[in-house]
Amino acid sequence: MSSKLRAELFQSVGDLDALMDGRQVCQFFGNISKMTIYRWVQNPASGFPPPFKIGQKNFWVRRDIIAFRDMRRARAQAGRTHNPPRGLDEAAARQDESAPSAQAARRRCDALMGSAAVQPAGKLR
Repeated sequence: MSSKLRAELFQSVGDLDALMDGRQVCQFFGNISKMTIYRWVQNPASGFPPPFKIGQKNFWVRRDIIAFRDMRRARAQAGRTHNPPRGLDEAAARQDESAPSAQAARRRCDALMGSAAVQPAGKLR
């Protein structure tokens, strides 16, 4: 591909109609692998825009890639609960109140086992 044609295809980064090749798409999504892009293209449920070929290379329109990213963000936001995560102190306090201590659990286990205490295994022959 000539440098003049390449310059026309890859206009300024801010241009929504600019074309992106596979390497640029991978970088856009935080250096994901080309295999991830391939899987997205192969899975129609992903909503990833299909590429078009110029010569031997795949290209995507920047506007379509941004729309896909925004759709994934909206899906992620919709899947989250509206309850904020609880602090570690609250979770630890609840766990201490509801769960028996390790010593109490051991005593219960010993009581269930009766007088037959479990002995450590000896050497294997």
